[in-house]
Amino acid sequence: MKTKAQLTILIIILITIQLIAQVNSTKLSTTEKDSSELQEYLLLNNGDMIFGKVEYKLSKKLFHKNSGRFIINDSTNYEASKVKAFQNSKGYFAKISGEDDFVKREAEGKIDLYSTTYNYGGTGGTFNTINTPHGSFTTFIPGSYGGSQTVNYFSKDGGEVLNADYNNLREALKDNPTSMAFLDEYRTLNYVKYGAGIVGLGLIASSFIGVDKENGPNFGTMAIGGIITNIGIWIPTFSQDEKLQESIKVYNGLR
Repeated sequence: MKTKAQLTILIIILITIQLIAQVNSTKLSTTEKDSSELQEYLLLNNGDMIFGKVEYKLSKKLFHKNSGRFIINDSTNYEASKVKAFQNSKGYFAKISGEDDFVKREAEGKIDLYSTTYNYGGTGGTFNTINTPHGSFTTFIPGSYGGSQTVNYFSKDGGEVLNADYNNLREALKDNPTSMAFLDEYRTLNYVKYGAGIVGLGLIASSFIGVDKENGPNFGTMAIGGIITNIGIWIPTFSQDEKLQESIKVYNGLR
């Protein structure tokens, strides 16, 4: 009995040692993967990889195209036009097809998703005078506030980085029926926008019917037309962005 108990304890100890070794091995492989993911480098157009600390300098010009350059280890310079992609402490960035601008990778999969944010300034409001047989009146169109807009891009199987619009995604996702269904919904919302725009503008135009020296424009109809036009364009636009995102998630097996 004593021998059997000792043998059992020995087997348990060996199994425990093996499990600990497997856990340590897993931790080691994960650590190695994490460190490699954080390693900074440039990927040149010719396929060469340059490792080292990556710093990206962008020169913004008023009347000319922006130009950029990379500095490796605070010494060696590379023109942005010679670089396909890079990874630094902020993440992985790839060049937009046909441009020298880089966008950050937000998600990986069969379809890699990229994005960038563009900032824009506000505009002042304008006064417009409309002359009619009934007389003239002045309207004020408010300006816009400054803000920012996020634009999405994608690449399929490590290929070119393209704008994540309907036409590009329809070609890239055509082998997935569910993704295509979301894109069809996107297209339907386009028809909704066009229809709302036509109805709204039609109401605005109809508000001027019968205008003469005695009767001015129907401002109620004009206001309703403006509301329909704005709501009919903006609400579908927000839904369309979601449809594009969903089509990519489905293709990557995330939904």
